[in-house]
Amino acid sequence: MYVFENIDLTSTKKLMIRISWLFTMICGLMYLVNLVVPFLQSFDTRFGIATYSFGFGHPAQFALTAIVFSVLRIFFSLKDSEHMPYIYLILNFGLVFVAGRSTSIGFYLCLLILAIIFPYVKRIPISFVVVLGIVFLWLSWGRIMSQFMGDPDEARGLLLRTSIKIAQDNFPFGAGLGMFGSNAARVHYSPYFSKYNLDGVWGLTKENPHFATDSYWAMIIGELGFLGVICMLILFGLVIAGISMHLKNEKSFTKVIVLLPFIYALLTSPVDTVMVSKSIIIVMFAILYMCLYIKKTNEKRGWDIILR
Repeated sequence: MYVFENIDLTSTKKLMIRISWLFTMICGLMYLVNLVVPFLQSFDTRFGIATYSFGFGHPAQFALTAIVFSVLRIFFSLKDSEHMPYIYLILNFGLVFVAGRSTSIGFYLCLLILAIIFPYVKRIPISFVVVLGIVFLWLSWGRIMSQFMGDPDEARGLLLRTSIKIAQDNFPFGAGLGMFGSNAARVHYSPYFSKYNLDGVWGLTKENPHFATDSYWAMIIGELGFLGVICMLILFGLVIAGISMHLKNEKSFTKVIVLLPFIYALLTSPVDTVMVSKSIIIVMFAILYMCLYIKKTNEKRGWDIILR
């Protein structure tokens, strides 16, 4: 963060808003045209409709981008005391729904609820946070259960369940780096896939290990063991605490919005690919952008007060 702290990002607000609208309008137009003249490649079928990634490698990456743009628009509204962009948020909800990721849809609905109440309350009640958590779990429960208790031939769920066995068999440190769930374990096909009978599962075979890196927590649990999981959770806690400390003089709503992309990545990490894909860069830069925007905005307001 300190590398970029001298960059003034307050002048980029209009540009970011235009880019966000451009993203939403282009994707929305592509979907409408596709209804008449099919040209988009369907990823799968969810909720009775075909899902699309709109040129992204995976619908989860597309959904993340739509969520980050929505978070940025809410952030601008809160920081600069402007009206919430409800029309934009609803349009982006349509895009997230078309992506078909139940966890993303659940998270976005919670985001919409937050955007509605932000202008009318001074702080978020704990009871409201609990309600949001229940809504998210309810909408994501099917996806969560399919990972932990679902199809025995589903690669991501198998990776996660097998990683727990590996951590138990290699307590407390796990199998070691490059042995399970990581790119190194895929490129140099790990013997652990054969040892735990995963080498016959489609997407996890030696010839086609396409899904071998599909679960972030499978990699952490399998390679670093339960001790590594504890260390990672502490690290994530320190990251959240560090960002909160950097924003200690900001309103609680602003802190929540800045942290939302990271919270989304954490919440969906057991069931989606955000943490193990290049999309995590979007999360990092979104948080960095908002922190720097806050810093420069506060500096300018301070100078305005002095000059008066």
